[in-house]
Amino acid sequence: MATPTIQDVSELLAWEAPHGVLSVYVDTHPGDRGDGWRTELRNGLHAAVAAVGDDSRARARVEEAGKSLLDRLTRDGFTPRRSEICFCAPGTDLKKSFSLSAPLHSSRVSFGRAAGVRPLLALIDDFPPSGVMVVSGERVRLLDYGFGELHEVEDWQLEIFEDEWRDRRAPRVHDVVTGGTSTSSSGRDLADQRMAESRDRFVGEVAGIVSTRAGSSGWREVLAFGEERYVERLRKVLGNTIDVVHVDHSNLIAEPAPAIAARVSAYMEGANRRRELALLDRVEAAAYAKGVTGGGALGPIETAQALALGRVSTLLIDADREFEPLKLDDFSSKAADGDGSAVDAPPLPVAEQLVDMALRTDAKVVPLEGEAAERLAEHQGAAALLRY
Repeated sequence: MATPTIQDVSELLAWEAPHGVLSVYVDTHPGDRGDGWRTELRNGLHAAVAAVGDDSRARARVEEAGKSLLDRLTRDGFTPRRSEICFCAPGTDLKKSFSLSAPLHSSRVSFGRAAGVRPLLALIDDFPPSGVMVVSGERVRLLDYGFGELHEVEDWQLEIFEDEWRDRRAPRVHDVVTGGTSTSSSGRDLADQRMAESRDRFVGEVAGIVSTRAGSSGWREVLAFGEERYVERLRKVLGNTIDVVHVDHSNLIAEPAPAIAARVSAYMEGANRRRELALLDRVEAAAYAKGVTGGGALGPIETAQALALGRVSTLLIDADREFEPLKLDDFSSKAADGDGSAVDAPPLPVAEQLVDMALRTDAKVVPLEGEAAERLAEHQGAAALLRY
């Protein structure tokens, strides 16, 4: 099944759904043998139907759509992935679903005028396609990571002709004690030096091969495991093409891909939260600074005003916050499109409206979670880094 992209988010927000959109996010918690997620899903769907109101026809449409989703996700023989995500517009043929190995921040079911896209955006931001390299002096593995899954791409090994190497460990000296011969210390040092040079050259050559792929891979970065000296060799060759992040010194060269994937996911969880805090620091510093190019916007209104003018480079938005109704129509109904022309914006809820305006103007969207989301609450859940 296809993995989600920003284009998918834009398409969801552009749905013409006169009867609303049902959005379902389910974390199946593989360790839960009681299948509590099924009960959670049923309860969420019942709550969504109840929230429709007194319109019996609308309730019936949502109830039918929910039943269809429930039947699909709980049918006999169906093996769910870690995250099951579904969108459907009752009364239409509009449907979209994703089945991923990456964990959701939380399960949720909602029904509203538009698809609830922030949890999907959070997954896209938290688990982007990345290269993974497990490196040693004699073997380098390249793996492709995305949304909690890791796939082996290449496995290179340094080949050494042992007989030739042994011959080049000269000079050999006569041992007066045993009457035999042995390799001198200078010979061992020379052989060790040659071996080190060969390993460095091998890692550098592999990095050169990876460099040609990285530019068109769609990877956000390359995550590396292994000794510092070999990772630095990777960084020296790859650095002009893509960022190389040294995760740790662990020797994972013989580990199976699922074990490495777990290490990558654990690293990303912490790295994402640190990255979000750093982004918020940058936005706040820009907003409070005087006489600087660019700047920052704090709060939904100021952020929406900047979005309407196409000034936002990065939108920061709380991944879960329920926004109070705001009068955004005056400047959002004619938000600038990517080419600067005015376009009509659909009547979306506040959060989705901000996201839609950002995507229309090629701004990056970063949903904040954890500590960063708590800090963003001081600015009513929205902020932005500006282009000018």
